[in-house]
Amino acid sequence: MNATAPFSGGGIRLLVLAAAGAALFAGVPAPRAQQAEPRETTASAQAFLRTPPKRDYAKVCRKIPRPQPPAVDWTKWDGRDTTVPPERMLADAGRYAAGGADVARDRALARRMLDHLAARSTAATPEAKRQLALSLTDPAAGPVDLKRAETLLQEASAALRTGAALTLGRLYRTGALPAPDPDAAARYLGIAASQGDPAAALQLAALYATPGAAQPFDNAARHFLTLAVIGVQTALAGGDCSVLTDVGDFLLGVEGDAGAAAAARWYEVGAGVGDADAAARLASLHETGRGLPKDTAKALELWELAARQGSVRAMTAAARLHLAAGRDTPSAQQLLSRAVLAQEPDALLLAVRYHRGDFTGKADPVALAASLDNAAAAPSPAVEALSAQAFAYRTGRGVTADEARAGAIYERLGAMGSPEADVAYADYLLDQGLDLREAAARLTRAAGAGQPAALYTLSEIGRCVPGAASPEEAASLLARAADAGNAAALRRLARSAADAGDGAAARGWLDKAAALGDRRAMVELAVLIDGGVAQEEEAVRFAARAAAPGDGVVPGRLALADAYFAARLPSKPGDGDRLLATVAESGNGDVDLRLAKRLLAHTPVDDAARAQAIGRLAAAAGAGNGEAMLALYRLGEGVADKTGVPAGEWLLRAAERGEADALAALPDDEAAVRRVLAGVGQRIVCDPRALALAAGLYARFPDGGAARAEALLRQAERIAAERPRQLFGLGELYASGAATGAPDTARAIRLFERAAAAGHPKAATLLGDLHANQHGAEAAKWYRLGALAGQPAAVRGLVVLAGRDASDASETALAALREAAGNGVPSALNAYGTLLLTLQPERGQEGVALLTQAAETGDVTAMKSLARLYAAGLNGGRVSADEATRWTRRAAEAGDPEAMYQYGLALDLGFGVKADRQSAMRWQKRAHDNGYIR
Repeated sequence: MNATAPFSGGGIRLLVLAAAGAALFAGVPAPRAQQAEPRETTASAQAFLRTPPKRDYAKVCRKIPRPQPPAVDWTKWDGRDTTVPPERMLADAGRYAAGGADVARDRALARRMLDHLAARSTAATPEAKRQLALSLTDPAAGPVDLKRAETLLQEASAALRTGAALTLGRLYRTGALPAPDPDAAARYLGIAASQGDPAAALQLAALYATPGAAQPFDNAARHFLTLAVIGVQTALAGGDCSVLTDVGDFLLGVEGDAGAAAAARWYEVGAGVGDADAAARLASLHETGRGLPKDTAKALELWELAARQGSVRAMTAAARLHLAAGRDTPSAQQLLSRAVLAQEPDALLLAVRYHRGDFTGKADPVALAASLDNAAAAPSPAVEALSAQAFAYRTGRGVTADEARAGAIYERLGAMGSPEADVAYADYLLDQGLDLREAAARLTRAAGAGQPAALYTLSEIGRCVPGAASPEEAASLLARAADAGNAAALRRLARSAADAGDGAAARGWLDKAAALGDRRAMVELAVLIDGGVAQEEEAVRFAARAAAPGDGVVPGRLALADAYFAARLPSKPGDGDRLLATVAESGNGDVDLRLAKRLLAHTPVDDAARAQAIGRLAAAAGAGNGEAMLALYRLGEGVADKTGVPAGEWLLRAAERGEADALAALPDDEAAVRRVLAGVGQRIVCDPRALALAAGLYARFPDGGAARAEALLRQAERIAAERPRQLFGLGELYASGAATGAPDTARAIRLFERAAAAGHPKAATLLGDLHANQHGAEAAKWYRLGALAGQPAAVRGLVVLAGRDASDASETALAALREAAGNGVPSALNAYGTLLLTLQPERGQEGVALLTQAAETGDVTAMKSLARLYAAGLNGGRVSADEATRWTRRAAEAGDPEAMYQYGLALDLGFGVKADRQSAMRWQKRAHDNGYIR
């Protein structure tokens, strides 16, 4: 039966009961018969556990009394004897241990109270010893003392305290005490079972169902399962319905959804009679979709039911669901405030996230600082809370910046030893460029414990750091991170699939990330989806989900705004800026960077706008954004006065983080370069261009720099192979000498050829240019690829080759132009049509048709060519001022400044159009405004 005491060890009990369910329902074979059980009895027991008996539970179950307020304010207790009755003091200790809406959790105080009661001889002493023993196993309540806990439980068991025997047997069974002792576990569980505790009988069933366990008699596991059923029936008949939750916990261990579905039936009955524990467990099943259809609304209803019964955990969960769905309501705030008052650890962390703006997009720095202090001061603070506090002190968000204090908090995290703490500490080491090797060791340890974030970061180290891992090892780590539900890993796999042209696979990975609530994936899905009306509507839905209030609102709106600015998604003027404005006070460094760039690029930059932009950039740079650091360097004048850091220092800091443009701008100063290279060497740098530029810096030094430079270049090429445009960019660095200290044309051409073969049109065009003077046929081959991809420069190269004297190159070029024109490439239609008109006059009409086709697609050059043709009579001798001016006007309306000027002249002279002096002046002005008339 459920213990009402706070230190009931529910997590350990649940673990053991789960093991029992898994083993028993898997059909453990019975040993040789010593004590036969009727088959129908076992079948009946299992059938009973799958479905609660039909009873009028509202009448049968005893009402669960609401906890009373403490008799006195025990926080002021001096430890001396008190007139409060021992039983009441024991109940009050439970209140402080569990916390609640009207009592702040204080497990250290609860332990002192229990220690006081355990040292006396009263009716409350055995239960006080039991609870004190469990407190001594809880590090959040103070120093752990397993030996004393064992002694106390033995003493309480000797006093025939059923719960003590059950607890001691459970601890022996799970090995929570210094060493597992199956014999002692069986003995103490047997004592509890003999006193009618069905939970003890279930645990005995688990003990004897364990493979290899010594069997006291044949079918021992099934015997105790049947005994448990008898105990459950007896408890229910007597009105003790807390046993409903015990059975549900047991059934959760059945593999698959069947056990969870059976457990839900027991929890549902318990929740129906007001059992907060049962309601909370049922809420969790509905929220996760385990054994039941996923139903967040039903989960919220149950969490709120449990919260009304005083469950602080349920208050936190209900507040979380409200906020995650974007419902920042007084009800959600009240639930969270009550849970925070009770010092519920999850609530303390939720308050940090709420005041940080994770759900609303608007941070409250003052409240955030208070929440961080509150969460960090908890006896067992959450890793995320400590990490957030350290970040606040490092960046000055809501508090005075204090790098020493931030470092001390990170060192505290590093000493904790948990997988989550290892990840947080490793992220700090990497971000600050302190120790890549130590960070990798921490991440490896955390990955071994199954931390998805550790797996992903290790995959990035393997992908980007020379010598860290093979491509196969890095890919394996990435796949494991994705399988574990890491959204960043899922997005990376989606990008790789999209780069490889596999849109279906990309969609699959993004769907998985979006199902986890990843807003960036939702934006990528909106971009990926293209086609008919149904697909457009789906894209709009994904974009709306990404921007909706609730958990992840800041990265979602930022990603959507970026998509609007880059024209990756259709939008109305100002949509991106309006989105950014809604998260302007989020305190997010990436948002600060975007806002600063918009201020500097899209408004008249007066002193106030410049100062605001510098403030935003400084905030982003303080959060570790290398691009913001580089922007501060470029602003130059006044930056030092406003940030306290000289512009040159911002350049070095950006370069240390592997910002490619900062590496390219470094001064020729050996000390500065060595400092930058030391910083780059301790970070994960995944930009091939940055790696190549760093290699170029190493090449300056004779003391071992060449080997390191070559390693960086090999890694850069390995990463660049993921995307053709990166291969092209790397080739440009080789061609310029920035990657190797001197131009390396052969290596550059090799990369350009790889990029062109992978579909990069600029690489193909550049290769054509490189070969044009000496190898015309080879040039035509590459120009052809660029032309088919719509590159006007490649088309121009083919025109030059086609115009040479008869040769294989000219014939190949002409054929390539014909092929590109046949594929509807506008610039090729224009060029091939013009060639036909000039080189083969007998095919003039065909040439005009091609030019017209190009013009109809919006090609302004073709429009202007047609205008000249009709004006000069090169269209088979047909002169038409009307047609000439019509095409000139279309080119002008398409935005061509020269055509604007010429159309103005036509209007002024009445050439092919009715003379209109005023309209002519307007077009002349437009030509001037667009830079044509100087």
